[in-house]
Amino acid sequence: GLVVLEVADKSPAQEAGIEPNDIILKFDGTEVSSVSQVNKIREQHKPGDKITLTIMRGSFTFDLTLTLANRP
Repeated sequence: GLVVLEVADKSPAQEAGIEPNDIILKFDGTEVSSVSQVNKIREQHKPGDKITLTIMRGSFTFDLTLTLANRP
């Protein structure tokens, strides 16, 4: 998984409920272990699409829905 180091204010990640130190286990149903994997999956979608993330926070694992924004 990928450890979230920081979450930008008012970002789609913050709106989805992602917090620093969360671990992203799956992005759109695919297990991920690198930013490049996340970027490849992200490129298959368009802004406004909703992506399910499987997150581990402490000893809890749960899903969040992230709405993709335009890339900077």
